[in-house]
Amino acid sequence: MQDVVLAATEVVVQPAVLRVERLVRLGAGGIGLARLGVARFGDLGIDVTPDVYAAVEAVQRVWPSPIDTLCCGNLGNVELLAEAGRTLGRDALTAQASSCVRGVLDAAERSGGFGWSAGKDDENLGLFRGLSGVGYTLLRRIAPETLPNVLIWE
Repeated sequence: MQDVVLAATEVVVQPAVLRVERLVRLGAGGIGLARLGVARFGDLGIDVTPDVYAAVEAVQRVWPSPIDTLCCGNLGNVELLAEAGRTLGRDALTAQASSCVRGVLDAAERSGGFGWSAGKDDENLGLFRGLSGVGYTLLRRIAPETLPNVLIWE
């Protein structure tokens, strides 16, 4: 996992490769969340901590993405930071998640909308790829213990 994440974050100059490389980096949040989800099953004899830290490092390196979605953009990466902070007892990661949410909101206010793969806010209403995901993420930051993490099927 670490090799994949670290290789995916190398700087690539060629435009066609850069797009693919950027999409690979967006997957680090999901990989990290999957590892955290596995850790919740108890001691399975698998140490997921190095993979989680590699995913967190990759997410931090590419922050912010031009895409704000919960499934594979900034909001999903916020969930990784928050979940890693909570699970690993790293308050700094939890605080960073809150700061990143504020950054997403500020950027949306400045630009007149959130970053989507296509369309404007009023055309993107869904949970994983739209405004519902923004609301969900804000609620999770306010009270994470009362709202399950849908990205790890909590």
